[in-house]
Amino acid sequence: MFIEAITKLANLKHTGKIKEVDQKELGELFDTSILDEINIEPPTANDSTKTINEVKGMIKNIDSLTKEQKTNYHLTDEDTSYFIKEYMSNEDLPYEQEDIEKITDSARHIGRHFKNKFMRPRPNVLAEALELDMDYFDTDTAQSPAYPSNHALQARVVANYYASLYPEHRNRLLQAAELSGQGRVDAGVHYPSDKMAGYKLADKAMNYFKFDILEDAPLNATGSSVSTDVPVVRRKSKYEPSKIFDLLRRNYK
Repeated sequence: MFIEAITKLANLKHTGKIKEVDQKELGELFDTSILDEINIEPPTANDSTKTINEVKGMIKNIDSLTKEQKTNYHLTDEDTSYFIKEYMSNEDLPYEQEDIEKITDSARHIGRHFKNKFMRPRPNVLAEALELDMDYFDTDTAQSPAYPSNHALQARVVANYYASLYPEHRNRLLQAAELSGQGRVDAGVHYPSDKMAGYKLADKAMNYFKFDILEDAPLNATGSSVSTDVPVVRRKSKYEPSKIFDLLRRNYK
């Protein structure tokens, strides 16, 4: 019986519907050769000590989440760039909401390509197979294969792009992106290794990013600088995430 259970665990794959890569949407901001030219290490096996320890660690983490951590997850569940926009607004750094949406929409297909390749089951599926109780946060945004985390990837790409505009703010922008990636781990819908794989992909993806497509971008598609001046990106509409943040934070207290 034990051998049968281990074999079943090792062979578990994502069984839900998968979404195909949209080459046209991917190509809006990335050279589509990216899918042939970059790669990431596959996730560790379901029955490996590392994966099992990840699941156990997540269960323990979920049980001790703070109200702030829960709020952070809810704020980024539908908006992967929430805290990036909040930071830029607070620092009076102009940005385009439309550009962020374009980046996010285009970048998701990079993650989708690898999700479909590895078909890693979500942590709660493994927890159930291990007969462990995981009180994860069920959400419509976690119905795809787990590896890599698209929330982590999308937020990191957005942060990388705006770090190219505002290099002195790079560390804080990446920290803002981390709130989105870590929120998925805190919610129990991604393994920590999913998050890290998303970050690695995001950093590699910038070599294929079509900087020239976005207005006043300082780099070209190869990552070479085309201007030493910090460009001005016009904000099309006033975005006030801090007010929404305060409201939601009060609701989750």
